[in-house]
Amino acid sequence: MKWNNDIIIGFACLLKIGLHLLADIHSGFQGDELLHIDAGNHLAFGFMEFPPLIGVFAYLQNLTGSTSVIVHHLFSHLASMAIFILAGKITLELGGKTKALLLVMTFLLAAPAFTRTHQLFQPVVFSQFFWLLGFILFVRFVKTLNKKYLLLLALTLAAGFLNKYDILFFVAGLISLLFFKRTRNGILGRETIIYPVLFILLISPNIIWQIINDFPVLHHMKELYKAQLNDQSATKGLLNLFIQLNPFAIGIYTAGFVYAVIFKKDEHNHIVSLSILISILLLAVSKGKHYYFFPALICLVILGSVWLEIKVFNKRNWLYCAQIILLVIGGAVMLPYGMTILKLDRFIKYAHIKNEENHYPLPFEEFYSQYQWRKVLSSVKRIYDDLHLEDKKNCVIWGKHYKQAGAVNLFSEEYNVPKAISYHGSYYQWAPNDGNLPGTLIAISNKGVPKEYWEYFFSTVEVTDTILNPYADESEDELTTIYICREPKTNYAGLKDIFRNRIFE
Repeated sequence: MKWNNDIIIGFACLLKIGLHLLADIHSGFQGDELLHIDAGNHLAFGFMEFPPLIGVFAYLQNLTGSTSVIVHHLFSHLASMAIFILAGKITLELGGKTKALLLVMTFLLAAPAFTRTHQLFQPVVFSQFFWLLGFILFVRFVKTLNKKYLLLLALTLAAGFLNKYDILFFVAGLISLLFFKRTRNGILGRETIIYPVLFILLISPNIIWQIINDFPVLHHMKELYKAQLNDQSATKGLLNLFIQLNPFAIGIYTAGFVYAVIFKKDEHNHIVSLSILISILLLAVSKGKHYYFFPALICLVILGSVWLEIKVFNKRNWLYCAQIILLVIGGAVMLPYGMTILKLDRFIKYAHIKNEENHYPLPFEEFYSQYQWRKVLSSVKRIYDDLHLEDKKNCVIWGKHYKQAGAVNLFSEEYNVPKAISYHGSYYQWAPNDGNLPGTLIAISNKGVPKEYWEYFFSTVEVTDTILNPYADESEDELTTIYICREPKTNYAGLKDIFRNRIFE
């Protein structure tokens, strides 16, 4: 039976990686990925928008010198397969058998939530990995009270914190250990103080970095709540989760929730399920983005699958088969919306996207970014090549948005253009601190940034090209404007001062 279970997990991983590699062939880079890739060239104990770990992954990928989407998705793909393995092992650890395991694997393959979040080079996929790794260690500690699992848990949670701060919601859920005498006695004592101390020591370099840099994470969260989280509707958020988790999976995670709340005969599972509910409740109170809930909901689905196998599916095999089939159908229909498994023109036909005045709005920028950046970089190269030799010597490219600077820096050697600077997000840290700006500078900005923006910094600003994007769903990406700017009115130190409180605008 164990051999059969390993085959199920292995086959799911192969299918998973096959879909991602197919999507990579048709995909470009999402804007945040370009920032994360460039972070690998500026290793530090922290960045303005995220903790340092993804910079380490980027550094390792950057050693290849490749601009390939597949290469820069390497760690994301490894993490996504590790998530499948961990989810399978957790299912078996909680008492699930083959049916529960197959149900969990099918859910992970068929839920749109785990397509794009596992595809892109972002902290999200690694966050899910560290949640599940922490969860299986938590489960094993609850079952055995072996202190080695507390040590491994401290190491895992520290790594998770250095990847994405939402791991603190998982940490908060560990309070469930105090609600039961057996586990309370297992964690209270002098010898166990070493584990939280170890956690704090491991994350302290990032905390110190935050203090030195005036806590940019708080400024970032403030802007995020102002722009997105405060105005998000709870109803809309629940509907989004319902769709992202595959509508046909509602019975599974609902069963997990009911099991967690009502059935208390198995103390081990009740402790771990209570920790999940605490994490979910705190995420809801904090108005977290819908994808913050994904790792906790994987755990809830695992619990639901185990309980349904025991109470329902072992007696009603037809119902189990129907559940699997419905998940597969729902997942197959929604898959092209979450992963670029179809070529651009085929996806437009599949999704019935209508031509709106020569505009085909697509849901995500990686669907079209490979075409868009090719146009932008080709234009920048032409403009740069047309400059006088003297202007070329010290010419700098300034990207208004970090993804513009990131695209230029990733493809600069391929297009033989200078590296870019920016004052948006983490690029503020990487911009020069002193010295004079060059006499000639190429500026790139998106829709909504007028010429007057650049005239504040330069005496002469000339529009040299405008590039329309017929696929952009967001209005700011519909138009890219490229300028030649001359006669700067300030220097690098002056720009640092001007943008000190504007890095997230």
